[in-house]
Order: sequence, then structure tokens, then C-alpha cells
Amino acid sequence: GCIDPGSEDAPDRVRADTSTDATTESEPSGDTSTPGPPTPPTNLLLITIDTLRWDRAPGMPWLAEVSGTGLVLGNSWGQSWTYPGMGSVLTGQPPSAWGAESWATGGSALYVLAEDIPTLAERLSATHVSYLASGNDFVGPAAGIGRGYDVAVVESDGQVVDHAPALAEWVADQTTPWFAHLHVMEPHAPYDNAAESCRADLEAAGNSRCRYDVTSDNAEAQLQNDLASGELTESSGDYQACVSALTTAYDCGVRHADDSLRAALWDPLEAGGHLADALVVIATDHGEGLLDPTVSHGTDSRAPITCGFAAILG
Repeated sequence: GCIDPGSEDAPDRVRADTSTDATTESEPSGDTSTPGPPTPPTNLLLITIDTLRWDRAPGMPWLAEVSGTGLVLGNSWGQSWTYPGMGSVLTGQPPSAWGAESWATGGSALYVLAEDIPTLAERLSATHVSYLASGNDFVGPAAGIGRGYDVAVVESDGQVVDHAPALAEWVADQTTPWFAHLHVMEPHAPYDNAAESCRADLEAAGNSRCRYDVTSDNAEAQLQNDLASGELTESSGDYQACVSALTTAYDCGVRHADDSLRAALWDPLEAGGHLADALVVIATDHGEGLLDPTVSHGTDSRAPITCGFAAILG
């Protein structure tokens, strides 16, 4: 359901400058031969940001900056949670093609991606070496979604600073085509970073008036459970305070992800010239409900996909 990128309605689509200097018949403009197609980039950098809502992307200075040099598919929709969402990103297949939807419909088993459905890393394995750095166990070999990577470093709840430096060093060492994938968790609960850096904002937002401290380990899940059971409703005395505090903590995580991606990954790779021949894709697996009673953790939350940087930066 993405808007046609050739449409005038395509959001944030960078169009080529079609203006030309005035010329006359007595002043030929030079070579009039038709140029061939641009050479595609050799390498691929995939950055996936867990739980990033589309409506927060414009407030991320680094993401807004790099998105302005590429193509934004602003009508892309994420899946309900990480497993089906990342399965779709890395295979190009809907969750129904490999059974991931059974978990959401009452299935007790967590299905592993079928071996006859190739992942992106497997498709590139004949030509590219590959590296996965993931802060989510669901984005790793155990779930089948991380199949095919030559190196896979998976650490539950890992932050950008836990993974990006090693990934950047690996990229710098490569002498053959490479595919590097970083999956980061900053916008996802628990909001530890918010507890450290956004405490004043949280108090101003009403965190002390919410039934749970939203920066504690299980607060987001407890609030979602209370909402689902009816213990928390829009008419509850602390509902607005909980929504405000949770949203503030989430936004703090979004800013932390943006700052960290610039400092720990993007700037080192750009300074080393490693993005000059790389296609960069930035995507998310799903959004975040933030106690909206009509949605859950990620259901129906529009998710951004930004791609095509190398066509301009290369």
C-alpha cells in the first residue's frame, strides 16, 4: 500500500533538478548523447529501529537529515510486532506465508521461519559477506529470521552503543562487497535511558501520578495488560497521566536512538568513506500504541521506510 513514488502525492520524495541553463543554436550545450543508467551501489547497510512510530520520525534530526537525501516511502505500514515485522522486512513475504500470525491468534508455539523461504542475507551470500548486530532476540538465528549472516551478534535489549562501534569496525575491514545490518532497541520499553536523562520531563508529564513508574522494567507491559483487562480505561483517574508519561519516555528513547545512530554509526562510516558505494535502507518493524485503546504494541501503527541514499550520496 505505498504511494507510487512517481506520484505527486509521494511524501518527501526527492526529485531531480530539471532546470537547465539557457542555450541557443549557436551555443551548443556539448555532448548530447543519452547517459546510461547509473551504476548501482555495491554494498548494503540496513538499519532497523524497533518500535519506531512514523509520526516521530520528523522529530529525529539525524533521520530527517539523511532522509532528505533519499527516497521516503511514507505510506508503508509495519506489522503487529517484531517477529512478523522483521520477517517481512528480511524476506519480502507476508507473515501468513510462514506462520508467524499464529502467535497473535492464540497459537502456543513461536514458529521459526521456514527454511525454504530465503532471507536477504541468504540471497546475498554468494556475493556479499554479512554482519548482523541485533538488540532483539527475535531478530537473530534462533527465530530463523537471522539466518544466513556470516557474523551474528545478538544481545537482548542491546542499545546502539553496544553494537554500532563493532559493526563500523567490521565494515571498515572489508575488502569485498558487504551487507551490514543493525537492529536497535532504543525506542522500545523498558525506558532506561529516559530514567537517566529525561527525569525532569517525566515528572512534568505526570509520571508520579501514573499507577506505575513508566521507566521500570515491566511498566509498559503492565499498563497494556491493564488496558486490555479493563482495569485501565480512558475514564480512569490516572489514564491521561500514564499516557503522557509513557509518551514522554518513548520520545526520549527516540531521541536517544537518533543521537546514538549519528554518533556511533553514521559519522564513523561517513568519515571513513564507507557509505560512498553503499545503498542505505532505514526501516522499522512496527509502531507503538502508547495506550491508545484501539491498538496494541504495534498494530496498525504506520512505520517509516527510507531507502535509496546511495543513488544520491554515491
